[in-house]
Amino acid sequence: MKFKSEHDNPLPDLVELKTKVSPKEGDDHAHDLLVELRVHPFEIEETIGFIAVEISEAVLSVQFTGLEVVPRTKLGNPVMATKVRQEVQRERSVTQTVDTEKNRSASASGGASMTGIDGKVEGSRDSTEKSGQSVGEKTTSTDVIERHQVKAIGNDNWKITGAPLDGVYIDHEPLCEVTPVAGKNRVGVEAELVVKQKHVKAELITGGVWFSSVNQKKIAKVLIAKSLHAAGSDKPFEGKFVFGKSQSFDEG
Repeated sequence: MKFKSEHDNPLPDLVELKTKVSPKEGDDHAHDLLVELRVHPFEIEETIGFIAVEISEAVLSVQFTGLEVVPRTKLGNPVMATKVRQEVQRERSVTQTVDTEKNRSASASGGASMTGIDGKVEGSRDSTEKSGQSVGEKTTSTDVIERHQVKAIGNDNWKITGAPLDGVYIDHEPLCEVTPVAGKNRVGVEAELVVKQKHVKAELITGGVWFSSVNQKKIAKVLIAKSLHAAGSDKPFEGKFVFGKSQSFDEG
């Protein structure tokens, strides 16, 4: 099979998505789905003015036609371990017991005449008090957590996270391995980078000044949403933007 790729990136400085289905060496059936994905904050010039856009989260959604994903080949597939490693930090403070001695004296005197001699008897009593502090131990635990910026989340979707997204997240590397399904005439993949409206931070700039009043912000929000959506889709806006599309199909 010989695949041809086509890309549709209406805002390439903001999002650039490319796909390619490439045969694996030594295997006539298995192919790698190679993906290149880069996302950067960017100022877009539109008829309504300059729009400063940042994306905090996106979903790379892939549809396969006549192909199936080979198990255990998805990029960013976090398999939950049966055992979880935990680092424990122990902190112990010990205070030695201190003995404090306090002497108390009690005296008694008495007079007696014996053969014309006066005698005096004195008696004393000593007491010791001990004081100390208890031993305390403080234990804290630290969990080691790995975060996937590109994470396979099911239904052939991959979640891309960051704050904001700024960089190359998939660098022309295999997103997964695929094999053809018997009896299918059309074979290929279609990929889209979909972003929910709540994950887009967009501000309208006019003459270098940010819109500040409440009414201005409301109007700007509507205009920005329409402008961004129109750049990537001709369908009615449903709270999601498609900032990049790419497809790769067998020409045969």
